[in-house]
Amino acid sequence: MLKKHIPLNVLRSIAIPVVTAGFIFLIAPSSADAAIESPLKEGASGEEVEHLQQLLVDNGLLNKEDLTGEYETATSEAVKDFQGSQNLLVDGIAGLQTFGALSHLEAGDEGDFVEELQSRLSDFNYYNGDLDGLFGPLTEKA
Repeated sequence: MLKKHIPLNVLRSIAIPVVTAGFIFLIAPSSADAAIESPLKEGASGEEVEHLQQLLVDNGLLNKEDLTGEYETATSEAVKDFQGSQNLLVDGIAGLQTFGALSHLEAGDEGDFVEELQSRLSDFNYYNGDLDGLFGPLTEKA
């Protein structure tokens, strides 16, 4: 049987987004539920749609001029593109999994999500720093 060695930098580039998305999706569903009341699709409008559009803009998937609070074709296409890139069901509907995948943590973030991520990483002996809720060099290294 052949064993393949996966370089550490490749493993990290895959593991951090997967752990983060899993954390958001599985560990904190009540927080994710607070972000959206129900899945968003074409025809929806309001603050939840604007939040989705801002996440899409932040991820380079939607132009700022399309940030209207109206779930129109441009938003649907951006959601579909993102879903395809993340191996999610490509349906143009922004539900819990799509929001969870869009809401990733990165260096400089802080708060309860980061502290919970640090705690989980610590449980698996990947993180040995303070559980301070600050996504700094130690959290990134883990």
